Amino acid sequence: MTNGRVNWRVTAGYGIVFAFALLLLFYHLDNRPLWGDEAETALLAKNVFHFGIPKTVDGVNHITVLGNLRDENAAHVWTWAPWLQEYLVAGAYLLFGENTWTSRIAFAAIGWLSVILLAHVSYRTYGDHRIALGSALLLTTSEIFLLQSRQCRYYAVTVFAEILIVYGALELLSNRKRAIWFLGTALILQFYTNFIVAAANLPLLIGLSWFSRRQRQPLTKLAIAVGLFALAALPWLAYARTWQQSRELVHENLLAKALYYGTEWNFHFTPWILLLLPVMGLFTKAHPAQSLTASLLRPLEQSLSILIVGYFVILLLPLSELRYLLPLLPVGCFLASAWLFRYLPWPLLAAGVIALQATTNLIAVVTTFGLSQEHGWRAPLVQFIGGLNENYADRVTDVRDFFSREARAGQTVWVPDPEFPLIFYTGLKIIDGRLRTPDSLPDWILPESASGLSGQKSLAIPDSVKAYYDTIFIRVHDSDRLDNVPEPDCYQYRATQKLTDFLVYRKKM
Repeated sequence: MTNGRVNWRVTAGYGIVFAFALLLLFYHLDNRPLWGDEAETALLAKNVFHFGIPKTVDGVNHITVLGNLRDENAAHVWTWAPWLQEYLVAGAYLLFGENTWTSRIAFAAIGWLSVILLAHVSYRTYGDHRIALGSALLLTTSEIFLLQSRQCRYYAVTVFAEILIVYGALELLSNRKRAIWFLGTALILQFYTNFIVAAANLPLLIGLSWFSRRQRQPLTKLAIAVGLFALAALPWLAYARTWQQSRELVHENLLAKALYYGTEWNFHFTPWILLLLPVMGLFTKAHPAQSLTASLLRPLEQSLSILIVGYFVILLLPLSELRYLLPLLPVGCFLASAWLFRYLPWPLLAAGVIALQATTNLIAVVTTFGLSQEHGWRAPLVQFIGGLNENYADRVTDVRDFFSREARAGQTVWVPDPEFPLIFYTGLKIIDGRLRTPDSLPDWILPESASGLSGQKSLAIPDSVKAYYDTIFIRVHDSDRLDNVPEPDCYQYRATQKLTDFLVYRKKM
């Protein structure tokens, strides 16, 4: 590695991977409008920008998903989730103004930094540029990582924090003081984005405690890190009364949930076969020639293996949400890259497997022997790149454009859904029909939802009310309600060419 030519190649390799990640994360970042959850974050961020805190009432609209003070307190301050994502977006608004691109830029930037940090941690751990480049490439080309990092949502923050947790685990086992700050900061970042994924790191903390049990100093550092995290989390727990949210949970079949998570992980995160490579070590003489001694590398990898198993167990408690698995993705990339170069007989073969995983889902398809009929062969990276150039149009964009032309500021719209995207883009006053009926005749009525966040499809409008309205049919894309949800099984890369009539009622003059 001291040869100048080798160093040039290594530098070029990192430059290519990081530049590719930059392109995939930032190119055409505003090529489709904010969908429901994104618009919720953006609207709360606008209120942070104007009021200093995420107020749910801005003088025109009420930003609530559940209503009845279930996601806010009596002062109309958002309490359903911590506020870090809203403050990140508000900061972008302060610097660049309020629009689709600025709503997403902070998270795309954090996603890019995650790729760089994973490469750094991988090299610090293994001292092998092949492993570092492999792990970074696997993360860079992960479809679900790209989709969720290009969102006006917290998802990329949890990925970055999880890599920092892995770094903290490495430093803890090496008995370095900065382990305290890495672990403490990472847990706090995750908690103030989504406390479920922060709690899911408990198995790792238990594993680190076990492997450090005979060493007083690492245990003390771990205790201090957890103590700092607890002190930082307590104010939110007391303010938001997070424990009350358990009333909103829907009980699901645990076996079905476990199968769902296991299958989705295999096809959209890291194929299980790559994480079972250490089994080959029982039959080979593969030994890592890395920068760490075996006494440190073995407990680190065992702790991360415990994390993966325990993470899935903990996720059986809340609702089934694929985004909860996302923080575990860099751990899968980290271990898969290391184990491919360790247990496969030729480095070129390991690189080929990484390239195959980066471009297709063939490994997952082949290793399930056709048992999953819902997941056929795909080239996700090609589909993702193909979708970047498209100025995506769907039902939301068509209805938004209609109101931009026909409605006036301050007019009211009665709808069967929160319609957060319409609030963000039009500034109209939205009356959520799930929660209340209008006090007087609204200017407009949408009998069906445009954005469909809640899933409630229609309003029951009395004939006596319809008499006061003109009936308008506009042509809209017949898009799926979940077409912009950033999950591979939902997300549509190409806009449908099928159009349909969309009914709008306009109050008679």
